[in-house]
Amino acid sequence: GVGQLNLWDRDASRSQLLAARLGALYDTEIPVRPPGKGVDIVVNATPLGMDSEDPLPFDLDGLRPGVLVAEVIMKPVRTKLLTRAAALGFETHEGRHMLDHQVEAIWDYFKLPRP
Repeated sequence: GVGQLNLWDRDASRSQLLAARLGALYDTEIPVRPPGKGVDIVVNATPLGMDSEDPLPFDLDGLRPGVLVAEVIMKPVRTKLLTRAAALGFETHEGRHMLDHQVEAIWDYFKLPRP
């Protein structure tokens, strides 16, 4: 049900490579550009935020109201990105939410027994 997937990373060459690999798998173009007004969900899937001195992985100022800002980082629970997003009025999801909803897929992928 995803209308469009955009990728963004501070390392443009990595973004382009991943976009090309995913685009070939799904026979679609995947734009490489920073999140902007047209997105509904933004997810930080980088390690930026694990250290309190890290810069934000992307700019929140260009996002429209109602965007969900999600994080894959689990420690710290409230990264600088999530704290700033909440202060700007965005709904946020901590890294734990991502794991909670992916754990079954992880078990299946690695063929692990269910607890």
